[in-house]
Amino acid sequence: MGFVAEPNGEETLYVTESSYAHPSLGLARLDLGSSKLDYVGPWSESPGDAVELTGTGDGRLYAFGLPTPAKSATLVEVDEATAAVLTSIALPLGDTNSSFAFAHWGGDFYLFIAPGPSEPTEVTRYRPSDGSLTLVGKLGATVVGAGVSTCAPL
Repeated sequence: MGFVAEPNGEETLYVTESSYAHPSLGLARLDLGSSKLDYVGPWSESPGDAVELTGTGDGRLYAFGLPTPAKSATLVEVDEATAAVLTSIALPLGDTNSSFAFAHWGGDFYLFIAPGPSEPTEVTRYRPSDGSLTLVGKLGATVVGAGVSTCAPL
């Protein structure tokens, strides 16, 4: 799941399925007032079987999908109104069974990936401005969720 800032100053929470067994079924919005799920639709291009979301303060939504036997891990920008993939980049991270999370901060993406449950997590920064991947740390715990406020630096 991931929050996205809206032009009116509010936020929308988006969710997706992660089965690890079949491609994610698509994108939905969760109404925080009513707790009702509003299905946006299937992905125009599947980000993978296990998918996480993150949003940005300037209103963009991104998904990161672990690799599958058929494709590498991908970071995609998503049209939150249609679930269309706007841009996609392959990243050589994780495997089909990794524990993972990701977040956006200060213009960069931070990917938290562990080989499996109860394994240490490696934190890798992906910098879109130059396409670099940098290992920035290792944690002694397994990280399976990461969140950043939509008012974080762009």
